[in-house]
Amino acid sequence: MKFSALFLLLTFSYPIIAQEIPLELEANYISQFGLESDLVSFVPLFKLSKNQINNQEQSADIKQLPKGIKTENTAYGFLYFTGLKHSSFPREICFLIEGYQDSVATIYLDRNGNLDFSDDGKAISYKNKETFSLANENHQKAILYYEIGRSQISPNNESALKSRYQSKYPKSEIIGPRFWLTAKRLNLRLSQNSLEGKAISILLLDNSADGCFRMETHSQGDRILILEGTFQGNQDFSSLLRQAQVLDPNAVFSLYSQAYYLKSFSPDGRQISLAKTSTKPEPVFIEGEDISDFSIQLLDGSSANVGSFLKDGKPLIIDVGGTWCGGCLKQEPEIKKIYASTKVEVIGVFEHDNQQSVEVYRKSHDLPWTLALADAKFRKHFNITLFPSYILVSPEGKIISVVNNARDIYSSLSL
Repeated sequence: MKFSALFLLLTFSYPIIAQEIPLELEANYISQFGLESDLVSFVPLFKLSKNQINNQEQSADIKQLPKGIKTENTAYGFLYFTGLKHSSFPREICFLIEGYQDSVATIYLDRNGNLDFSDDGKAISYKNKETFSLANENHQKAILYYEIGRSQISPNNESALKSRYQSKYPKSEIIGPRFWLTAKRLNLRLSQNSLEGKAISILLLDNSADGCFRMETHSQGDRILILEGTFQGNQDFSSLLRQAQVLDPNAVFSLYSQAYYLKSFSPDGRQISLAKTSTKPEPVFIEGEDISDFSIQLLDGSSANVGSFLKDGKPLIIDVGGTWCGGCLKQEPEIKKIYASTKVEVIGVFEHDNQQSVEVYRKSHDLPWTLALADAKFRKHFNITLFPSYILVSPEGKIISVVNNARDIYSSLSL
């Protein structure tokens, strides 16, 4: 009798270990907006003078220039990259571009962030479009890719665009926008795999732009999405990625009528492992959902329901972005144009900002609509990871769609 009781105790107290399913992921880095998308960020260029580099907040001297470079025809710029903890410019790397006015230019990347351009490997010969990689300093196999191109900005828009950026870089001599670069971040890893004999597609989003995939629970943290079937790399994944989940063991996916959780993953994104679970995935917002009672935190600290912005039978645009967002700045004139038509209402929700930064932005950019801050409730419900994002709401308070290109608003709202 005692033996039986002891046997039962051991049986039911011993942890049940789920069988691990390891998966090798392809090194297929793409844009989350698709190959044909024109959603890019502008990369302003600044005249190199006295070998000093100035970004928005600080200045530093170049330690060593590339051998033989002609500084009188050289500019510098910055790319967002968080994979270097000891970079001279936190969360950015600097580059020099020699011959920026010429049909073929030369780009020197400060890959290790020390402003010594003699220890970064080969320069990049640049004509119209080029793709290159940046390695995380702690995981050399963890890579972030960028595709750069020429801005092709119309001369009619040069003056306005230049003045908007000049205020952000008061210590720098900004160069005409027709010579600027564009940057497309290839931070989505797409892999085609098989799970128990059935096709799945795995998407890993390096949202933190450091080349690594790590467990981060904030709204800009890295994400994972696993889907049934096969998806091609040339499509726009921005809508699907709103279903992506934070990289941690709480990420659960329903695949072919079975739930799986993320058991482990490698920092370089080369492997993950799954295991079966009885836990069901948490639902995310969907098109058609009524959000008229959803409360948004306004800039003055008060709150208001979405329904209070639905007036005179007009649809509503919830413009989700930030003062730091180059893509938001680029598309802002289009939102102003749509708002000026008086056919829609607009509310701007700022992510990773505070009241002071948004107030300054409101005054300098003359924003006429209501402004708000994204709180934890907003982040959790809408799971916005791409900026800008425009949540389009019907006059009845239901989500019509979420788009990332302001020009798509016209067709979505039949304007």
